[in-house]
Amino acid sequence: MISFYLANEAGSARISVLNVKGAVVWQKNLGRLPAGTNNVGWSGLKNLPSGSYHVKLETGSTVSVYKIELR
Repeated sequence: MISFYLANEAGSARISVLNVKGAVVWQKNLGRLPAGTNNVGWSGLKNLPSGSYHVKLETGSTVSVYKIELR
């Protein structure tokens, strides 16, 4: 599960998981999202090796990137 907080409603959103080389290994268009805490289901352990990844959240003109560890 990937959780994130939005200060304002997002008219459209997309979330991506990137490996350490910057290649997209998973992506999902989320559409409209409400302000507050949002959760997206992701089962990375089923398809990817453990290690460091980045989660990129795009909402309108805002892009946020977070580092995660998959174990």
